[in-house]
Amino acid sequence: AGLIGFFVNTLVLRSNLSDNPSFHALLEQSKNMLLDAYAHQQVPFEQIVERLQPERSLSHSPLFQVMIALQNNETGHLSLPGLELSEVQKRGPGIAQFDLTLNISEAADGLILAWEYNTDLFEAQTIERMAGHFEVLLSSLLTSPELDVYAHELVTPQEREQLLDTWNDTAAKYRSELCLHELFERQVDTHPKKTALICEETSLSYETLNRRANQLAHYLKAQGVKPDTLVGLSVERSV
Repeated sequence: AGLIGFFVNTLVLRSNLSDNPSFHALLEQSKNMLLDAYAHQQVPFEQIVERLQPERSLSHSPLFQVMIALQNNETGHLSLPGLELSEVQKRGPGIAQFDLTLNISEAADGLILAWEYNTDLFEAQTIERMAGHFEVLLSSLLTSPELDVYAHELVTPQEREQLLDTWNDTAAKYRSELCLHELFERQVDTHPKKTALICEETSLSYETLNRRANQLAHYLKAQGVKPDTLVGLSVERSV
C-alpha cells in the first residue's frame, strides 16, 4: 500500500518442547504456529492483553519477555517532492523494551545478530556467553536435525574443557599410609574451630564434627559392627 507509517504488531508465540521433539518436528510445529499467528496478525497486541487480563507487573512485559525480530523487508530510497531525505542511524545503547531481544537482519553474506537486553537482569558477559551458546546450538541443530532438541550441544569447546577438565583437576598428594579418618583428624588438630560442615542454617566445626563421628563410631562398635559389616542408613538429609 502507498502509505507511510510504523506498521508493526507483536505476535505472541509459544513452542511446545514436551516429549523431546526432534529439530525437524520443532520446525514443523513452529511453521504451523507462525501461519496461525499470521492469520490473526491484524488483532492488536494491546487488545489481546485487554481480553486475557494477565497478572500485570511493572518489572516485565505481559504475556512474553523475550522477543525475536527478523528484519527482512526490502529497503529502498524514499523520495518526496521538494524534500531531501537521508537515513539517520540510532545512536547510543537506548533502552531495552523487554528482558531480551534478538534482532536479526539479512545481509549479503549471511545474517547479522544483535542482542538487546535489560541490564538490570543480565551482565554483558552473560549475554556474550548466551550468544556463544546460541551459535553452538545452531551449528548442532543443522548438523543433526533428527536428534531430540535436548540432545544438542550448548557449551563451547572452551567451556567444555573448563567444566570437565580444568575445574575437575583437583588431584592432590596425600599420605597413602593414612586412612581417611586419620587424615580428617589431622585437619581437626590443625583447624579445630574452623567450619567443616554446613547444612541449611546449621554448621559444625571440625572439632564438633569429629566428636560426633567418634560417638557414632563407638555406638556402632558396641552394636557389633566390624570391618566390612554393611550398615543401612534411613535418615532425612541433614547434618
